[in-house]
Amino acid sequence: MPDIDDHTRNSSEVETAVRKVVREALTKARRHAPGSPSVSVRIALTDDDGHHGDRR
Repeated sequence: MPDIDDHTRNSSEVETAVRKVVREALTKARRHAPGSPSVSVRIALTDDDGHHGDRR
């Protein structure tokens, strides 16, 4: 799994956006699948050239 560069990792805007996306995904999972024993959320960040690094 490729690392995300330090500039992206430290970007507070990216961090805030990712937190909101994950929070919303977990909220929807709880609402629509309340009995599910587990949930997975996968986030992919893409740079301007279309390359990405996945983070779980």
